[in-house]
Amino acid sequence: MKIRNRQRAFTLVELLVVISIIGMLMALLLPAVQQAREAARRLQCMNNMDNIATGVQIFVTSKGYFPGLLDKVAREGNNYQPATWLMMLFPSLEQGDVYDRWNNPLVNNSAMNEETRKAISPYIPIVNCPSALNNDHSVPSTNYVANAGIGTPSSDSNYESSQRAANGVFAERYTPTTSPRVTLGDFRNGSSNTLMVSESLLAGEWRPGGLLQAGGYPGLDAGFCWLYASESGITAAAISPLAQGSPGSAVTSEMRINYGKNTLTSTDFNDDSVGDVELARPSSLHPGGVNVMFADGHGQFLGDGIEYHIYQQLMTPNDHKSDMPIRGFILKADAYDL
Repeated sequence: MKIRNRQRAFTLVELLVVISIIGMLMALLLPAVQQAREAARRLQCMNNMDNIATGVQIFVTSKGYFPGLLDKVAREGNNYQPATWLMMLFPSLEQGDVYDRWNNPLVNNSAMNEETRKAISPYIPIVNCPSALNNDHSVPSTNYVANAGIGTPSSDSNYESSQRAANGVFAERYTPTTSPRVTLGDFRNGSSNTLMVSESLLAGEWRPGGLLQAGGYPGLDAGFCWLYASESGITAAAISPLAQGSPGSAVTSEMRINYGKNTLTSTDFNDDSVGDVELARPSSLHPGGVNVMFADGHGQFLGDGIEYHIYQQLMTPNDHKSDMPIRGFILKADAYDL
């Protein structure tokens, strides 16, 4: 008599156990996969910024000075049109054809219509951070901003004097009658100790005409700034025996790196409930901080817990002659190095 072997099937309990084990493994692996993806995006972001820093160096070598936060193109006699600092680098970022259109007074003039403006404003991947997820490629977006120095409104009587090398790297050159120029010789604190480019989720577009410009801060949509403020309770003596000056107004949460990074957009500029100029500071979707480039061309990840007087010092090429409320102290690398 032939005896048949009956194969034993999984019981319902065993099947549920297997499914739960698979679920646990996926729960353990998914964060690791996400972290790996974010690490790759952060590296790509830094590569983009490295190319931008190289573009700045090429511009400085060619012209002898840094481009303006808001600069001049399409010159014809005494007439010219505004351009952001990033646009001035386009010839070095393989976007020479885009720059040539904006620099052509026959194309870029006061009579240019919106259709032409859109036609010469393409989406450019290299000026966007992969983590920012700018999926609308019909918009000339960017996530990179330049060191604009102190945030002073153009209506302020001290505006033109604030646009000088001691306060920041990219002085505004379109509006002031002096057309200030910042050179490498202005970096008394050292180019390796001065911030040049950062990320910003509120950067908007690489072309001029943002909300902050309309609000009286020319070009500041394309930049990040520092304000005349100090940490609560801080004094010059508490920072260093070398420090001079007295505290400014209290630092607000809006001035902090990465404030509201998951909720704010570029349209939040000019929102009276927030305070527009306070939002012109570094921000990103990278956990814990932002990618930045220094004026000597080296890149670094800057933590979002940095103290405000250290941030101000990193922003000013020459703190002794700057408008910082407390200045004159020597900055140590471990004060901002992660």
